[in-house]
Amino acid sequence: MSEWLIYLLIDKGMSSGVKINQAVIFKDSLVGQVVRVSEKGASVRLSTDPESKLSAFSSGQSGKAKGVLVGQFGSEMLLDKILHQEPIEPGNLIYSEGLETFLPRGLVLGKVEEVSDQNDKVFKVAKVSPVFDVGDLDLVFVIGED
Repeated sequence: MSEWLIYLLIDKGMSSGVKINQAVIFKDSLVGQVVRVSEKGASVRLSTDPESKLSAFSSGQSGKAKGVLVGQFGSEMLLDKILHQEPIEPGNLIYSEGLETFLPRGLVLGKVEEVSDQNDKVFKVAKVSPVFDVGDLDLVFVIGED
């Protein structure tokens, strides 16, 4: 996958019912959000795009932690605004909180690679990587309206 890939082009558009702001998923994981639509195609902003910000939580054996998942340039994300007392560790999966109107709760957003817990900082931060390589995707699904 290109380190700078921030959009995914899909071959479905308005003629297939695709609309701006719909979530695009692969299995149980978020790929991104539709940001542009033409008659026969659409552009999907990936979660790794710096413009992407999502309410999220981690879940592991030691408990749950909430934060904001922010895309970074390249192929990683940061879970920011984690309270120091909330448990989070490498290997934990990150899930969508479902507070955004386009996104249901419980979609996998990534996996924690490392945690930065500096007591002189207000919040902890976790480096998060995607659970799949976008360059390997052949088939994705667009979550439509009810």
